[in-house]
Amino acid sequence: MSSYPAGFTPVPRDPSQLPYAKLNPPAASISLADVPLPTSKLIEEAKTFLEPELGEKIWNHSHRAFLIGSAVAKLQFATDGTLANAYDAESFYLACLFHDIGCTPANIKKTELSFEFWGGLTTRQWLLDHGASSDLADSASEAIFRHTDFNNGKISFNGQLIQIGTLFDNVHEHAHLLPESFVAELMEAYPRHEWGGCFKGAMESEVEHKPWSHASELKETGAAAWDRILGNALEKTYA
Repeated sequence: MSSYPAGFTPVPRDPSQLPYAKLNPPAASISLADVPLPTSKLIEEAKTFLEPELGEKIWNHSHRAFLIGSAVAKLQFATDGTLANAYDAESFYLACLFHDIGCTPANIKKTELSFEFWGGLTTRQWLLDHGASSDLADSASEAIFRHTDFNNGKISFNGQLIQIGTLFDNVHEHAHLLPESFVAELMEAYPRHEWGGCFKGAMESEVEHKPWSHASELKETGAAAWDRILGNALEKTYA
């Protein structure tokens, strides 16, 4: 068992350096039933708070990110000696549920902080106020702080999984890691409702209102692949 708190096992930030399983994901068998949503009193309280706060598009995106990241963890890392016990459903689900709370239309304008930082701080305080341990609150908020940080070095396992999940959903990166049958089932359960336009609009609003924000770097360097948000295969097939 890892000596790190749940979700904190350090892994390379560069996903190409991860210890992937030797399998052919398009032929692999996995369904939504294999990655059930975790439940706890804290999770249910968070969902009651967040569903109306986020709105349907961000709510669905948050679930797609969680289920993609969880499916990748199950298919690709569950048998690896260093990562077999690294996945923690509760902390990862909470990170995904809260990760875009800072980029709702109201919250973008509520703070001068970049949306990831305001979101991480807000998440940590909300979780502590509702009885979470400091380790759990830190695990979720750390992943939120880092989910758009694509510099190399190390990142927590939750942070890596949320990057995989959000990049898969936003620009269809890492598409080779999951079979198309899983993706189709996921998109039916949590429809996109033209998510690409919503996400691109949120990032444009973030940079307009906060030209110093982290999103400005992502836009200027192309690290977030803004040009692929509306043109990726998921947007064309499942919009």
